[in-house]
Amino acid sequence: MTKRDGAIWIAYAQVAASFVLVGISVPLAKLMVRDLPIFLACGVRFVAAVAIALPLLWWRGESLANIAPRDHRLLFSQALPGVFLFPVLLFQGLKTANGTAAGVILGAMPAVVAVLAVLLLRERPALRVWIGVALAAAAMILLELQNAGSTTGADGWGVLLVIAAVFAEALYTVLARSLGGRVSPVAVCAWLSLFGLIAFTPFALVDAQRIDLASVSWTSWASAVYYGIFPSVTSFLLFYSAIRRIEAANAGVFTSLMPLTAILLSIAMLGEVLSMADALGALLVFAALALIVMPARKKVGSTGRI
Repeated sequence: MTKRDGAIWIAYAQVAASFVLVGISVPLAKLMVRDLPIFLACGVRFVAAVAIALPLLWWRGESLANIAPRDHRLLFSQALPGVFLFPVLLFQGLKTANGTAAGVILGAMPAVVAVLAVLLLRERPALRVWIGVALAAAAMILLELQNAGSTTGADGWGVLLVIAAVFAEALYTVLARSLGGRVSPVAVCAWLSLFGLIAFTPFALVDAQRIDLASVSWTSWASAVYYGIFPSVTSFLLFYSAIRRIEAANAGVFTSLMPLTAILLSIAMLGEVLSMADALGALLVFAALALIVMPARKKVGSTGRI
């Protein structure tokens, strides 16, 4: 094995680890919101994220002051849906939606990104991508129909909130393309972590005064810290470190690890049972992912390139 081959395999391992870390966060988040208020949980999350991201930024000799004003504005436009709305909607949804359904819905993220890219960036995806979008949409509708028939309707409302969270995160992803690589991944991570800390601190302090902090379980505190260190920082940096060495389409194949990890751990950690609708929804999402991340068939163009 050559040195280049070894670097590629390391990059694949980094991408796989990044999606597994995000998948682990789904059942942990459901445990976290059982006795920890959402805004306080988010506050703890970003305290942990900033404690990692800012020292890492300093160690690399980078600074947030070097970011151009227009890029600060772009980062702010990403942060509102991705840093603020996404966790609030997701955590609120997980109070009633089960972890397996949430994992399936989060797995449909690439399909939602594809739709928003068409609407906002005027992209023209191939037919297979549209078929993938349709399959992902069918999965979300199936899960919503399964939960909407509950006695209180809370489960169905929770699923809708998770779907809304996916749209918020997808909007963040589409807007991130506007940066065009002008800001380093470490600087982006530090900027967004700092924004999250500033945005959530006032609400977190109010939440902290309303509850008995001693009654919060250690698993809830640990889950909030995990959410800050791993999905918010480690997963982000692993993915962007790897994507420089492998094709984006190849990296996209690993997105299926996120819903798969979330589903399996929700069953193992939360004692959930995989329903027929959950299983069928997962199959639809995996099929959608396969279609969306499939590399386009290469043709010889007028320039002679393959």
